[in-house]
Amino acid sequence: MRELAGLKGVVIDDLPHVLTALLTFETSNLDWVDCLLLSHVAEAQIYTFDKELVKRGAQTPGLA
Repeated sequence: MRELAGLKGVVIDDLPHVLTALLTFETSNLDWVDCLLLSHVAEAQIYTFDKELVKRGAQTPGLA
């Protein structure tokens, strides 16, 4: 994937988040979509019931 991102003519929107997600994907057993979500956790509130994502910064939604 890193090689693909470096090819001439390849444009990746939001490259910093994609690279962060890629690093998490390479060093964990999380799915790609979960890694991409976590790459946004510093700027956005991510709510989930997934315990692994909560350990990595996501939040559990409060139930009314």
